[in-house]
Amino acid sequence: MTRTEDLSAAFADGPALHAGLDEKLTAALRAAVPLRMLEIRGWTDRQRANDAAWVQELMRGGAAADELLYGVKGGRPAAAFGALVRGLAVLAYVEGGVELAGLHWCAEPHIECPSRPPWTHLEEAVPG
Repeated sequence: MTRTEDLSAAFADGPALHAGLDEKLTAALRAAVPLRMLEIRGWTDRQRANDAAWVQELMRGGAAADELLYGVKGGRPAAAFGALVRGLAVLAYVEGGVELAGLHWCAEPHIECPSRPPWTHLEEAVPG
């Protein structure tokens, strides 16, 4: 199977994989979270914890989630999306990774790691 076939198969997973998420949000998360994981690859655990604390504070109360789902004017959904991506990327470095609505990201494969598209595993997305 070629890389292109791998990617095509991954996007043909159907609605069951990402139940509850908008198709565009799902596609955006699939692209953005691994990119953020690459950005923070060399960070220390303390740096990741600080970033997670920032995200937690921003998302507190669910206001950012409402902006993502229902939208508002003024660019706030983009900020909420950025915070969601930052949070998911940081959590991908925790043992076992992170899962959201059937989407899974992890920095290292693990026993319970669900079978997912190759780019959700950082070392497979960018070898070396």
